[in-house]
Order: sequence, then structure tokens, then C-alpha cells
Amino acid sequence: MSFEFKKVEIISEKLELGESHYYNLSGLKRGDTLYINMERVSGNLDPIIGITKDRSDFIEFEDFFNSDIPSALENGLDLTEVFPGFADSYFLAWDDNSGELSDATLTFQIQETGDYQLIVAGTYYHLLRDEKFYSTFGQYRLTIGINSPEVQTGKAQSTGHNIAGQIGKFHKRVQEKTDQITEDKKYIQFPLNTLSEGDDLYIYVETVSGDLKPSVKLRDYGNRLLAFDNIAGETDSAKIEYTLKEEGENYSIIIRGDTGEGDFTQGEFRILIGTNTPEVLTGKSSVFGRPVIREPVVLNTILIVDQISNIDQRRENFSIVGYLLIDFTDPEYAFNTDTCKCSEIDYTKEQFLEYISENNLDAPNLIFLNQQGRRFVQESNYRVYPDGEVKYFERFTVTLQAPDFNFRRFPFDPQKFFVRILLLDSEDFYVFNVNDEIPSVGKQLGEEEWVVTDYQTIIESRSLNVTHSEYLLEINVKRHINYYMFRIFLPLLLIIVVSW
Repeated sequence: MSFEFKKVEIISEKLELGESHYYNLSGLKRGDTLYINMERVSGNLDPIIGITKDRSDFIEFEDFFNSDIPSALENGLDLTEVFPGFADSYFLAWDDNSGELSDATLTFQIQETGDYQLIVAGTYYHLLRDEKFYSTFGQYRLTIGINSPEVQTGKAQSTGHNIAGQIGKFHKRVQEKTDQITEDKKYIQFPLNTLSEGDDLYIYVETVSGDLKPSVKLRDYGNRLLAFDNIAGETDSAKIEYTLKEEGENYSIIIRGDTGEGDFTQGEFRILIGTNTPEVLTGKSSVFGRPVIREPVVLNTILIVDQISNIDQRRENFSIVGYLLIDFTDPEYAFNTDTCKCSEIDYTKEQFLEYISENNLDAPNLIFLNQQGRRFVQESNYRVYPDGEVKYFERFTVTLQAPDFNFRRFPFDPQKFFVRILLLDSEDFYVFNVNDEIPSVGKQLGEEEWVVTDYQTIIESRSLNVTHSEYLLEINVKRHINYYMFRIFLPLLLIIVVSW
């Protein structure tokens, strides 16, 4: 072995959720030593690397890694009980955690001249708080060296050589959706998740029912038209193939039912959309990977009215003390536990706002729609977990409008109190979801004049230029008859009896 022919290549890439990357290491010579170091740069990525030889496809690896491992973890097994046996038989050499913290590194002596393949992926983690597990992903820095042991330190410098070549295109994913064009909904706009520069975007739309002749347009963040098909409405299907010349952020797809002759067609359609997967254009591709179309983040919400502290019938308002609990999962919040040596991170509101500002993250914004004055937040806390789950807790006091008071049946009048929470972001980004696991109204409300007879929570859509998600808590109350019997009627009766 001669160390005078040192080669080092450094590759920066991103593993999407559920993705693996494959590289071909061509022309390795017997007697050379291969050094590989894979470092996490962002996300919650925990790298795994492995070396194989003369493989034409990686179906066996993908089936095991994406199907067999999750199935085993769901059945209570640990990754260390499942993966090593497969890896030892599949790879010539592999590593998980031999690098710094959870990074991966390995050294491999070339025994036979030829081409070798490098597989990189993100391992699975168990959350400590429950039996939930998650796949890791994120940006990585891959350093590959031949006869360059300094690679293992992570401090090697590139020599300008090309050692590894991509096998196929990365960032492959396919998504399928169905929807419909109607008289009330003459077009549909699908916002897209961020796409990488150089990605090939494939779109296939076909009619499922009705006389729909779908046209499809691809627009960028500035609403510029990038690609289109079937604008004249001549066929019952449409296709687009487009290569991104820059990172695709805030791109969107618009599907309409207009024809070139001014007619309007309607019906149900199916859209198949994928990146770096040309088979999408046949309409028969299987679905896998992270969604291409941006789905709204679902906010599982619990609003608990702990106390009704005051009911002002003259001003038509009421005050409540309550708890607001919101739980959502957004992969952008995922982090590696090595960064903090912890399984979760707690933030105050000020710290959380600083955190999302520094990392350019999005967060839901909400208001109490019928509040009067300011909402006084007594205590609040954000808790973020490695898989990107965020839990928000708030204890608050607020005065709310109650314009629906009706006193015609006083003192036997039932009333309805409403607590309305509106998301300021459109439904394209965030939507409420009712979490019914915890009662929304406490048993001791502290209002002796009134008693709660029933309550319900409803999720509605409110149109304000764009559509927003609204959380509505309706509380049905009636006056406590005993209160009037002992506080009003009985004293009056005693006064009359004494006067007699």
C-alpha cells in the first residue's frame, strides 16, 4: 500500500424523511484503504453507512430498512436486535455510531480491485416518553478518502478528486391525491413543499368522474408561469415535466376545468406528483417518501375552561380562566439529541420566538376572536421533541363578548357562551383538530348563579380573504334555581310574612 496517492472528496447533501442515498465508488484498487466519515449537519439525522460490491439495485436494503425495521419496532423490538444481523450479511463493512457522538465512520481495506457501492441512511430512534419511534433525516457532510486516514477526524481537506458518483437521482418521492372541480370550486391550488435545485418534477392529472377536462399550471413564488398542459381542455388528462433551475420554495400547482372555447367542465380528478420519478407520467407509480404537496400542519387542540370568573349581563361579556394545549408535529423542528444531551427541550415564549427566528421556522399564530381587551397569560411553555413534535401549554384569563344574551325567560333563561379561537395563518398552513381526550369544561366553575348543562367543540372554516381554521367551544348554561330561591325569593317571602 502506498500513501502517496491520497484522494479526498467531500459531499454535502440532504437525506429527506425515509430516504436513502447510493454512491458508486469506481475503480478502487486492491491494497488501497478506504476511509469514510459521515457527519450530521442539520435535522435529527443519525447516520448509518455501509459498503457493498457489484450490486445493481438496492431493493433488498430498501425493503428491510423501510418495511421490516418499522414492523419490528412496532412489535416492541429494539433496532440493535434487528439491524446488525441484516447488516453483517448485506454489507462488506458498515457503521452506525463510531464517529463523533452519533456520526458514522469506517475504514475498509480493498481486497479486490473493482467498483464498490456506498449506502447512506438515517437510523431510527425510540422516543423515551413512549413506545413511539421515528426515522431520522437531515443535511449531512460525507467525506470519502483513499489512503487518507485524516478523514476519520473530520478535518480532511478535499483534494479535488471525484471518488463517488450518485447512483440515480436523489430526493425521490411520489404522492397521490384526489379532489374535484365544481361550480362552487372552479379551480384548486396545491402549494408544494420545498424542492431542491436540479430536481425533476413530474405531474400527472386524470379525470376520475364527470366531464372534467383538467388543465394544469405550475407557478413559482412570484406567480410566474413555469409550465402548463391541456390549457384548451382537449383531453381528460394533463402532464407536466419540469426541471428546477433553483431551489423551489413556495411553488404551487393550479388545476382548472375551463376549456379553450369558454366552457366549464367539472368532476373528480386524480393527481400523481413526484420528484425524480419519471414513471409518474404513466399514471401508475407507487406512492412513497415525503409528500410533494404541502399538507397543512394539524394542531391537536384542547381548550379547558377551568373557571367562569365573572358574567356581566349588562355589558354582555363573561370572563374565564382556562388552559390551552396544542400539540403538532412539523419535521422542521426535529433535532438530534446529541445537540443538547437531552430527550426534549423546554422553551419560554420569548425563548421559543427567538429560536424560530434564528432558524427561520414557521409557527402557528392565533387569537381569541371574541375577546375584549388583552388576554392575560399567566403561564406558558413550549416543549419540543426530537421527531419534530411540539407541545404548547398556556394558562390564561380573558374576557369574552357574549352578544347573544336573551333575558326574556329570566330567571329560567338558558344561555350560550362561545369561546372562538382563530388561526391567523390560512388553512394551507395550519388547521385545528379537536382532541376530545380531556373534558373542555371543569366541574367546579366558581359561578354559583349559573350551572353548565352541556358543551361541545366544533372546527369551522372562516373566510377572510383566505380561509382560516376556527376552533369553537360552545357552553350551554342555565341559572341555578337554588341560587334564586335562597338569595332572592325566600328573603322576599320572609319580608312579606314579617309585614303581615
